[in-house]
Amino acid sequence: MMKYSTMTDIPINGVHSCSLSLYGDWRINGETMILQLSDIFHLLTDKKIKIISHDRIAWKGMNLSRELFMKTVDQKRYSDCEITYPGIIAKNAPNPYNLKYRMIDGKHRIAKLRQMGIHRSLFYVLEFGKIEKYLKPKP
Repeated sequence: MMKYSTMTDIPINGVHSCSLSLYGDWRINGETMILQLSDIFHLLTDKKIKIISHDRIAWKGMNLSRELFMKTVDQKRYSDCEITYPGIIAKNAPNPYNLKYRMIDGKHRIAKLRQMGIHRSLFYVLEFGKIEKYLKPKP
């Protein structure tokens, strides 16, 4: 397993969008929502890091061919993404593939890892019930 860096070493300020898009229906109970990653930063502890097989995680773009996925993502973000940082996933969160985990942060990382032939990696695993209260209606 590769060496990893913790997300607590860097500030996070992204947003997880729960919406209907080219990637599918990622809404929560039919509602378009957003999750500010800074709101869940305090939940990212070393105790939450686990090795998870990528085939158990629903992530935006998993339904696309590699070529189409690469056309839909920001190329700089993809090439610059730091694969040593664990992604963030929610256990038992609604997702269009009915998989055990939903990717909250890290679609560029998981795509890059998979391109490298790596199909299991480290993730912060958060219970959906613990982050659900941080979801807000999208303005």
